[in-house]
Amino acid sequence: MHCVDAHNLLTQAARDVEVEVILISDPWKVPKMTLWQASVGQSAAIFACGTKPIQKVRCQASGMVVADIGGITYASCYAPPRWTFEQFQSMLRRLEATLRGCPKVVVGGDFNAWHTAWGSVRNNRRGAALLEMMEGIGLVCANVGNTQTFLGNHVGASSIVDVTFATPNIVQDWHVHECLTRSDHAQVRFRIGDQTVDRRPPQATGAFFRRWCVKQFDPQAYKLALDACGLGDATTVAEVTSRLTEACDEVMRRVSATPRAHYGRPVYWWTDEIAELRDACFWAQRTAYKPAPPDVRQQRQQFLRETRKKLKKAIKTSKRRCLQELADAVKDNPFGESYNIVRGWLRGGPTPQERDPEILRNIASELFPRRQPSTWPLTEPGDGLSLRPVTNTELHDIAKRLNPRKAPGPDGIPNAAVRTALLEHTDTIRRVFQQHLESGVFPEEWKRQRLVLLPKPGKQPGPASALRPLCMISNLGKVFERVILDRLNDVLEFSEDGPRLAPQQHGFRKGRSTVGAMETLVEKALEAYSAPTDRDRPGVLRHCAAIALDVRNAFNTASWTAIGRALHSKGVPSALLRLLQSYLAGRELLYDSYDGVQRWEVTAGVPQGSILGPTLWNVMYDAVLSVPLPAGTDIIAYADDLLIVAAGDEQEKAMENAVGAAIAVQRWLAENDLKLAVQKTEAIIFSRKRTRLLRTFELDGERLPIGDTLRYLGVTFNRHLDWKNHTKTVAEKAERHVRSLRALMPNHGGPSSSVRRILASVAESTMRYAAPIWGGEAMGNQENRRVLQRVQGPLAQRVVGAFVSMGYWVKVLLANMIPMELLLEEDVRYHSARQEVRLAGEQVSPASLRAQERAVTYAKWQDEWDEMGTGRSSTSCTRWTYRLIPNVRCWSERRHGEVDFYLSQVLTDHGFFRAYLEQRKFTDSSDCSSCPGVPENAQHVFFECPRFHAIREQWLEDSVPENMVSRMLECSEYWGAVKTAAKLIMRQLQTEWCLHQQQDSMRRSLADDDMIRIIAETRRQRRNERQRRRRAIANTRPVTPQEAVRRKAVRKKRNMQHRVALASRPAPPHKMAVAQARVRVAITKEALQEPGLSALRETELRREHRWALADLKEARRLQRNHRQQEDRARRASERVQ
Repeated sequence: MHCVDAHNLLTQAARDVEVEVILISDPWKVPKMTLWQASVGQSAAIFACGTKPIQKVRCQASGMVVADIGGITYASCYAPPRWTFEQFQSMLRRLEATLRGCPKVVVGGDFNAWHTAWGSVRNNRRGAALLEMMEGIGLVCANVGNTQTFLGNHVGASSIVDVTFATPNIVQDWHVHECLTRSDHAQVRFRIGDQTVDRRPPQATGAFFRRWCVKQFDPQAYKLALDACGLGDATTVAEVTSRLTEACDEVMRRVSATPRAHYGRPVYWWTDEIAELRDACFWAQRTAYKPAPPDVRQQRQQFLRETRKKLKKAIKTSKRRCLQELADAVKDNPFGESYNIVRGWLRGGPTPQERDPEILRNIASELFPRRQPSTWPLTEPGDGLSLRPVTNTELHDIAKRLNPRKAPGPDGIPNAAVRTALLEHTDTIRRVFQQHLESGVFPEEWKRQRLVLLPKPGKQPGPASALRPLCMISNLGKVFERVILDRLNDVLEFSEDGPRLAPQQHGFRKGRSTVGAMETLVEKALEAYSAPTDRDRPGVLRHCAAIALDVRNAFNTASWTAIGRALHSKGVPSALLRLLQSYLAGRELLYDSYDGVQRWEVTAGVPQGSILGPTLWNVMYDAVLSVPLPAGTDIIAYADDLLIVAAGDEQEKAMENAVGAAIAVQRWLAENDLKLAVQKTEAIIFSRKRTRLLRTFELDGERLPIGDTLRYLGVTFNRHLDWKNHTKTVAEKAERHVRSLRALMPNHGGPSSSVRRILASVAESTMRYAAPIWGGEAMGNQENRRVLQRVQGPLAQRVVGAFVSMGYWVKVLLANMIPMELLLEEDVRYHSARQEVRLAGEQVSPASLRAQERAVTYAKWQDEWDEMGTGRSSTSCTRWTYRLIPNVRCWSERRHGEVDFYLSQVLTDHGFFRAYLEQRKFTDSSDCSSCPGVPENAQHVFFECPRFHAIREQWLEDSVPENMVSRMLECSEYWGAVKTAAKLIMRQLQTEWCLHQQQDSMRRSLADDDMIRIIAETRRQRRNERQRRRRAIANTRPVTPQEAVRRKAVRKKRNMQHRVALASRPAPPHKMAVAQARVRVAITKEALQEPGLSALRETELRREHRWALADLKEARRLQRNHRQQEDRARRASERVQ
């Protein structure tokens, strides 16, 4: 199915019928989605297009991919004809080793093997080896009948090469489905019906996991519904939840929280016209090659080709129209549905949730292991420390910070409803919160959490470690958690004696971030990197070793006993300790399965997705940061990510210290029921010395590699700290964003340039992550600057819809996008300024600091632009843009004006101007068509050419290049006038250019007619010469009389068919007359040779034969005269030339 049309029709066919799994051989492409798994080289693929996810990928090799879906092992295979028998056997051996022992197996693919067991007319070595291997592992052939599966598009011989093998009694209703595939293979369909497995249908679990359509939420209507439901009279959490649910039912309709398959819903580009063309193409394909007269068959085949072209064109047109509608929808909401769709393409689309009860229970037991009952420290009720009461102002502040896009918990109440209730009925909710705060009991309703499993990017499906568990908690319960967290932070972060958490912890703490953790690492590495390398100075720490440790399933296995002990040691009040004990105890995990809602008791860990969870983890994990370490060794922590940094005068000593610290950390983890994932441990040595570095180290009895790079908190460090690896990594990631956003930013139509800049900020933010760490040093390297320019340049070109040939500095200027190298340097300066202000204790707003650094950035940008516009390396187009826009800051800080495809051509001199087209070798002359001898560039067309005098008089008001842009910046109406004039002028130039291209194409085609005729004649002569040589060789061989008679009959039949075909082809009249006369001569001659003719019949045939010979002679004479006339006319034209 190596065809784009076949791929398009297959995606729609999967939705027309309830298809769960598709096995594809030789696919056109394999999307980067978790639902698709391909072999090495992507010659075979498995597409899980139903409601069941891919549970495990067993093998990916050349020509085969094996995966588990819904408890069944599927294998998709493709063995190309070019493979040798040894390659085919190698694939079979690997396939046998993978499938042996699997209880339920289905194997399908194009093996290019023949055997009578599946309907072939003969056997070959491939077929015998394939059947022997499948029978050896207990699989049977599921093919039924002898319907051909390889059609060959009626070019090659059809055959049966697509074979299905399966465990006995699994495959039912196997048949070759007759439909339009646009592939040279037919479509095979079958059902999986294992009668031995009692698979119950999905239970009615929607009532438990149902939520509301938030798009229908109306705050005013919801306020009235809350008053009608009597929320003000509620006194318990159950009553509050019930009243909120009733109000949500009044203003929003309920929807299912479980994603469903796309059954019955067509693909986004499918239309009724495409459906009709598909049916017409299928009917034409069925009738095109049926027995019929040659002229009728030729007409049918021509109709089939035309219908296929129409179908292909209709699909392309529909896709283009849908993308245009997607781009137009961005105008009103840049980050709305269109943006989510495009981002879904980048992420790979949604993945169905696993619903098998046994598999889900195994995943839950692995991700949320059961622990022994926890021992909470004893608390005294009267410890003298009381919790501050809940206030209305505090709840209002929390309500304003609620994110309306957050997913709800098991109760389904969205954040928009919670926010409205908090703002309108603050007293009621405050009383409920205060009641539980004083009683020290966390409500049982908010301890239930809905489990959602998301696949980790880049991980193969299968093990539980490839899934990221999210616990969806009630949004109202999160508000109460925020109230508790504020009181917990009063002790941990804002106590009178200072913060009680270690300064090495940078995760989930106010005023701290990943940048602080990475700064510490860079400082330690630079100390070693900057140390002198001479051996005469012993004791100098010239090497720095860093080891990144990974705790296995950290947040879900944290011991509650350790959490309680850590809280008690930090001096947390008894009332808060009792409340936190109640918060952790009795938690329950809920997940949906085929057997209904299942429950799993949680006995350890902190809830992922909760408000309190990260802080409780930091409290428990704080003790590891005070573990005794070797001299010169430090620990850096961000949540559960630990990084050990050790310095030494020799690399062996530095690594020895780091390993000693890792062993001490591992010992502490074991004491607190945590495990270290040794295989995920990474290490690196920072050093300026050019000596040979260590390549391995030993930890917990395993030999681990020391790499040249270390990825920590999203930043790639290398041992030289030149940031080349990280720059390439972020550039590749940003380029993926650019490719995904390209559909929303076409040259014609789509959103305005200001909306496009908002979309482009997504890719820019990817490149700016942690810029204070690496931006300054990295931008000192020209190679790194060019890598980022190659990403930002095309992005800026899409923002303004300009020609791709523009220079980088012109693109970013027109798009109002600060060059990335200057932007990164600004981030570095801003971060340094904020640190200085914080250390000095001054009160300076971040906005004012950013404005100061932005002024410096504009000054540097202006210097670069002046050099590009007036320096030696400037081009004529850059000088023209600099002449129009000399001031960078005035252009970038304007409050109005959009740049589009037409205006960008005028501002850059890159457009449908003859001077530009001649420079790009698209035309032979750069002269204006109305002004001979004058180059047609932007200045001439827009300000001088008489062709556009009327447009200038109406819109431009006698402007000159030096003041046009300044007037545009001063007045929005004048900007619109210039934009309109540019559109009118450039459209006319584009129309003239298209007309010129059509005329030039016609001239080239007429000039090529003689060459085409010569080539055809040469090929005909070579073909005739080969036929004569083959005949000469055949005539030298001895031939029996019977063989001679047979050859004569075959030759006579072939000649007759050839003459008839020539006579039926459309041809000039003189050639058609010769062909028809030859057919009549051959027919009468063959009739005369028939035995048993009567005398009268023979006389009539002889007379018809003489007439046919006379007609043939006359037709040849006319053809000869026609050729002579053509030769004389050609010679006469050559003499004239």
